Amino acid sequence: MSSGIVYSCIADNSGVIIAVSHNPVIDQVVDVLLENIDFQINHKKSFSGHPKTRGHTVQYVVYEELCFLSAAAGSFQQRICFAYLERLKREFFDSFQGNNNRIDKLQSFMEKEMDFFFK
Repeated sequence: MSSGIVYSCIADNSGVIIAVSHNPVIDQVVDVLLENIDFQINHKKSFSGHPKTRGHTVQYVVYEELCFLSAAAGSFQQRICFAYLERLKREFFDSFQGNNNRIDKLQSFMEKEMDFFFK
């Protein structure tokens, strides 16, 4: 198992808007989780590594009816994942919100930041 952030996405109540996945095993876990998130209330949550999460920690931040989510190896520090999510949220609202023409740049940003937080 990789020792960093292996999955990241931005989603709304209709589904994933954009995702970067380095471990397809976690994709199904995220799909189930997204079905159960309340997008109407700003909040954040973290799940420890567990058989249901296939040994990954999963963190998310809901803000303005969007979910910023990451998954990482179970031993990876959750505070680093939340730092990544805050950076992703800030960048999204500052540079990409409402600009679908820049989706490829957003995906590139996510990849770069996932690599940066890969320790």
